[in-house]
Amino acid sequence: MSNAQARHAQFYLTYAQTHRDDWHWFDAEWSQIQRAWNWINARDDCAARVLESARAFIPFFEQRGMNQTTLEWAPRSLQAARTLGDKPGELFSLSRLGEAHHRLGDFRRALELNEECLRLARELGDRASEAIALGDQARAYTLLGQARAAIPLHQQQVEILRQLGDRAREGNALTALGAAHFELAEFRRAIELYQQALAIAHALNDQRGQAHALNNLANAHANLGELETAMDFWQRALPLFRDTGNRDGEATALGNLGIAYRKQSQLDAAVDFQQQALAIHRETGNLRGQVLALNNLGNVYLDRGNLQTAIEFFQQGLSGARAIRERASEGRALNGLGQVYLALGQFAQAIEYFEQRLALCRAIGERIGESTTLLNLGETHTENGEPHKAIPLCEQALAILRDIGERGGEAAALSILGGARFALGETLSARECYQQSLAINRALQNRRREGGDLNGLGNVYRVLGDRENAEESYQAALVIARAIGDRQLEAQAAWDLGLLYEAMGQPERAVERMQIKVDYARTTNDARADDLARQQDAVRGKIT
Repeated sequence: MSNAQARHAQFYLTYAQTHRDDWHWFDAEWSQIQRAWNWINARDDCAARVLESARAFIPFFEQRGMNQTTLEWAPRSLQAARTLGDKPGELFSLSRLGEAHHRLGDFRRALELNEECLRLARELGDRASEAIALGDQARAYTLLGQARAAIPLHQQQVEILRQLGDRAREGNALTALGAAHFELAEFRRAIELYQQALAIAHALNDQRGQAHALNNLANAHANLGELETAMDFWQRALPLFRDTGNRDGEATALGNLGIAYRKQSQLDAAVDFQQQALAIHRETGNLRGQVLALNNLGNVYLDRGNLQTAIEFFQQGLSGARAIRERASEGRALNGLGQVYLALGQFAQAIEYFEQRLALCRAIGERIGESTTLLNLGETHTENGEPHKAIPLCEQALAILRDIGERGGEAAALSILGGARFALGETLSARECYQQSLAINRALQNRRREGGDLNGLGNVYRVLGDRENAEESYQAALVIARAIGDRQLEAQAAWDLGLLYEAMGQPERAVERMQIKVDYARTTNDARADDLARQQDAVRGKIT
């Protein structure tokens, strides 16, 4: 029986060694591979076979997102390598353990293992492994919010790989260096590096490398407000991830497309893509990916006006981010919760969440997050009757966004600044802000924000006594809100149109429009619902 089992184990080992990309075979034969692995681990004389099997099969685990399985196999191969005195085998096992911890979101443990790998690689004089360890260490620093510390490590890595003439790994290192610049909001520099990586992947006919480069290019263009370009890159990356069996990459591309559809106000498509991404991340045990998908779903439901559902997703995202100490995702969950409580009119709670996020963004140097949070605080103070506090916050955010060239964020800053200036009675300045924001949002095809700007302009025209332009602006905002399913925007535009009709001596039309916001406030448990209803009753009393 033992001879048959040995032949069984050797058959699968040999096939894996000679068919390294045949993940269809791997999926079909996984139960038999497990049997072979259990057999060799039950024997005292199979340390070499254990190590050899780990080298052959762990790359399949990584390709298929089987990170927990790597955490089961790699410690056994590490023990076998140390038993054999096999330093390269020890280095292999440590590096795969580090990769698994990275994929599961435990970046501090990954960093510890990366440091062991770097020490061992230098001890062995293994320049290729030294480059890999430098890159892994840098990546961990980036994900721990220390991207500036990662850049010199990646630069060392690129230099070593160029000396070695290793083009494939050079492309990967350029991608990682781009990611560090991306985290620092240096998007144009990131694009330059991603394009270099894509050129190398094309030259090598490396589908995996092409997929990663395309995905990263999409992310950078999206953050510059170039959404159509970004979506084209994601759509090109998705089939490459699927063809190469890269489940984590597939989930990432799906999630990013979900974000893009949300920005285009196609909320049903956004939910569908995010749910697909979440399902894959749960299947593969990718905790960081799960947190990202949960936060993204929270954002979509916030846009839909399903505020309680949004809170549930953001709370799950916040708990998950804190569990894996992923500070950027923690900040996004805090921001989402602040947005929900702002929509509910619970301003003190909203400010508390936004201030937590602002401190976190500044601590890790996340400039886009800092600017977004400044704007959210500004909007909250305006809604809470404190527009004088909002102006300096919006101006700080606008300066950051213009400095990094983020056009979508610039438009948001102008719109919120317009709202604050309107609340202070600076009507002409408010109109200028809204008009600048509207032009940018139309250029970017951001219909949700276009609707918000039109509603803001309606308020300006109403105060200026230009009732014709006010009504036209409100009606245009309502058309957009209904077309994209944005109930919050619809409610606000309808209410403001009701105020216009009241001023025009048409209380019946006013009450009809106001009812939309009263109903929305009650269905979302808005603390202002009763006050809104009282205001509507006062207008109803004018009906003769």
